[in-house]
Amino acid sequence: MKLGDAFSGLAIVLVGLAIVAYTVRFPAMPGQAIGPSAFPMMIGIGLTLLGVALTVTGTWTPRGWRVEFEEWIHKPRMVLNFALVIASLLSY
Repeated sequence: MKLGDAFSGLAIVLVGLAIVAYTVRFPAMPGQAIGPSAFPMMIGIGLTLLGVALTVTGTWTPRGWRVEFEEWIHKPRMVLNFALVIASLLSY
């Protein structure tokens, strides 16, 4: 399955926002300006900004929001194999 750049960018934005929302709850270090949330907050903000850029550039291309499936998705045996792999990973 091939996702367009807009979908990938949107997923990266959501991950970046989740990181930022989680690091806001980190406790502050007394007596220091930079606490334990500084580095993860920078990573989250960077992911959010780059995800927005990828989403914007992905919407400019004609295939930006397109989802293309591979040809194996039309074969029931291959779909069963895929489902068995996912089920075995979840049960493990």
